[in-house]
Amino acid sequence: MSSPSLTSQLLLLYYLLLYEDVRLANTHSYVQAGRKVKSYSTEFLSELPIKYLLQQAQKDQQSYAGLCVILHRAYKL
Repeated sequence: MSSPSLTSQLLLLYYLLLYEDVRLANTHSYVQAGRKVKSYSTEFLSELPIKYLLQQAQKDQQSYAGLCVILHRAYKL
């Protein structure tokens, strides 16, 4: 089986960071509504090669320019 492409890894990272951002931004609303919201464990997130993926995307900014900006913004939140 071949390894996943950088594009698919970056898109998955984007999804994870976006989910965490939305979850954190809406935690108060979820608690008030009595909803349980799943979150990724710290251990799981610490295992992700986030910095490595961002560096690889920066190396090929021509291909990933728009995604790089979004990922950097999301990662700094």
